Amino acid sequence: MKIVQGFVSTFMVIVPAAMLLSGCAVPVLGALTLNHIMTVASTATMATSGKGVGDLALDAVTGRDCRVLESTFRTDRELCEDTGSPATKRDFKGLYSVAEFMERRSITDNTRPPSSEIDFATGQ
Repeated sequence: MKIVQGFVSTFMVIVPAAMLLSGCAVPVLGALTLNHIMTVASTATMATSGKGVGDLALDAVTGRDCRVLESTFRTDRELCEDTGSPATKRDFKGLYSVAEFMERRSITDNTRPPSSEIDFATGQ
């Protein structure tokens, strides 16, 4: 009888834990599972900062700049690099990098005359 009770209690702990960790069956918030929530969070952080939730967790643990995708596709990039190292300069920074690019572009474009003053014959 003790063996059966031990098996049942172990089964009652392992199965819900496995389902919760996989995120495939246990609703966390309404009909959303943990997997849905993690996908949305990772997509949002990837779009804004260029890092997924896993990258941010590695950053917190190691204290370095960690990027799984960058290290997968680039030979000059390790998984975790020192912040500000030459290898991190080419990292995708998400929408922040697009905003920085547009800001730099507008600064350089301010040296040119407004479009109404451009001579279309010469392009100047």
